[in-house]
Amino acid sequence: MPQTETSKNIKAVAISMGADIVGIADLKLLREVGTVPKDLLDGFKYAVSIAVKLPTAVFEQLEDAPTPLYAQVYNNANLLLDQIALKLSSHLEGKGHSALPVRSGM
Repeated sequence: MPQTETSKNIKAVAISMGADIVGIADLKLLREVGTVPKDLLDGFKYAVSIAVKLPTAVFEQLEDAPTPLYAQVYNNANLLLDQIALKLSSHLEGKGHSALPVRSGM
């Protein structure tokens, strides 16, 4: 799917807020997927997914279970993702779009 100016702008804004990867998906393919609440996706045509890279060294320390350091880094990454989602939602609404930030780790 070719990128529109809107999708390019959304990606650039999310990256400027700290995202490492940004994707935009058409929600038509997910209409039959169950959500909580059931009508979570109603009124939305697209979803924006964002990701941040965790430091490689954190994974190199893992053996059988997550370490306290891994848990801290993971929690900080989720906090950053939530902050980006909230700020990006405000940006999108300011441009006249509907937006609903969904917490990371759901």
